[in-house]
Amino acid sequence: MRLERIFKKVLEAHEILSDPDLCQLENQGEAVAAESGGPVTVSAVAPIAAPASAPSAPPVASSVSSPTPIASPTVVEASVSASPAASSPSVAPEAKKPLTKLDRLKQRMPFKIDQAAFAARRARAREIFQAAEASLAAGRLHEAEANIRIAITFDPARAEFKEALGALRIRAAGDRAAKLLETPTDRMSEVELREVLRLLEDVLPYRPHDAELNVRAAGVCLRLGKHDEAAEYVETLLETAPDLASHHSLRGRIERDRGNLVAARAAFEKALSLDREDLEARRALASMRIAAHDAARGGSR
Repeated sequence: MRLERIFKKVLEAHEILSDPDLCQLENQGEAVAAESGGPVTVSAVAPIAAPASAPSAPPVASSVSSPTPIASPTVVEASVSASPAASSPSVAPEAKKPLTKLDRLKQRMPFKIDQAAFAARRARAREIFQAAEASLAAGRLHEAEANIRIAITFDPARAEFKEALGALRIRAAGDRAAKLLETPTDRMSEVELREVLRLLEDVLPYRPHDAELNVRAAGVCLRLGKHDEAAEYVETLLETAPDLASHHSLRGRIERDRGNLVAARAAFEKALSLDREDLEARRALASMRIAAHDAARGGSR
């Protein structure tokens, strides 16, 4: 379509006018044509050097009109004709290799990384990290964690900072876990038990195989009636220490509270097979036998 050709030539003209190298090449072509004596009109396409032996012809200017009005400038194709006086050979300027779009973009929008500013940020991150190490040595864990986080924002690619943050969080989790283990849960209210469980859930991701923490979490969940969560903590215990009788006794308590008496009996018997002195398993089995005997006597009446 004529309209598409017009827009194409407008874009070509815009590229020539916005590129200094192409403008210079265009001006050289016009200068050579002017010296030859031929008429020159504005060109919107890439310059083409006229051959020296080209026959003389009357200047012709072709204009292109659009069938619909548009807001683009009128594009005129130029025809450069050589006069008889220009029949003598002339040396055309050497055409330069056309630039790619990426080359033109680099010329118009140069982008360079400020290495000095980058080095200053890394140096600042190192200073903040050293302050964090001093806070950690003084036992101020929260202050040390805050400083390490700031250092990471200044230099996020430094693996040393991230490793230090992980180790610090594990250490802080260990301190909180020690305080939790010191607090008995037998006489806690439901609100206090929920708070303890929340703290345990915060600590366990950093110490997932800690036996004491898993035992405490399973016991708290059992008291709160969260049997499924308690069973998950016991499964973790059995994966790490399957030959410990107390873990099987805890599993028996959970299954008994669930109402799975067969599974509870099997867990208590497993605990006794591992430790004949496990009083919890022995008492639980005796209580279950008495309950079964009473149930049988009541059913026979």
